Amino acid sequence: MHHRLHLLSPTRWIVRDRALNALVTHYAAVIAALDQHILADEPGPTGAKAAGFVSKLSTFDCLFALNIAHKFFSITEQLGTLLQSATITLSAAQDSVRDVVHTLSKH
Repeated sequence: MHHRLHLLSPTRWIVRDRALNALVTHYAAVIAALDQHILADEPGPTGAKAAGFVSKLSTFDCLFALNIAHKFFSITEQLGTLLQSATITLSAAQDSVRDVVHTLSKH
């Protein structure tokens, strides 16, 4: 079964959680797919790029940051959607922000 990773948009914070979740959930499959490109030794830069991705994705720093970012965006995703709503009230926004800050402070 083939899965597609979500693109990470630099301007749409809401899609970050989905993209990170896809990478965390399918991490082993992503590494395996990259390894296939490395082993295929295809002409051009594909194998070298795949090797670079595997090298970076396999570091402690990357795995740590990936897990922290995933946890952060999974907590804040709903707040981002809510704050962009045309019908949200100021008090509802304040309550939601307070709830998210409280949740983040527990982690």
